Amino acid sequence: MSKVPFGYITGPYYTYEISTWIGPGRDRMEVMYVGRGRKGRAKAYYRLSKRKGVDRYLNPKTHNPGLDAAMALIRQMGCEPGIVAHDHGADLGACKRHEQELIRKHGRRDQGTGTLYNRNGGG
Repeated sequence: MSKVPFGYITGPYYTYEISTWIGPGRDRMEVMYVGRGRKGRAKAYYRLSKRKGVDRYLNPKTHNPGLDAAMALIRQMGCEPGIVAHDHGADLGACKRHEQELIRKHGRRDQGTGTLYNRNGGG
């Protein structure tokens, strides 16, 4: 497994971390969501569609209201979240295990253990 930009993902499976800048001077990153995907799943958070000269996000709503609210606030401030991908090639099992490890590492807001808006343990 390696940490790579999206253009360098070699296999269909990857995990991803969505982060935002925090702190008084926005001087550090905080991971706010961990997921796993295939192909362009995580890129959907970035894709824009130009329709009648207006930018609109193709994936404005997720299954997660907390994440939706956080993403909306970030975008209201004129920013975009950061996304880091971890390539797992063709190994779906490794991808699922890594997602679970990252969720344990960062902790979940709904359990009071960390920064993630994730609502389950992954996998």
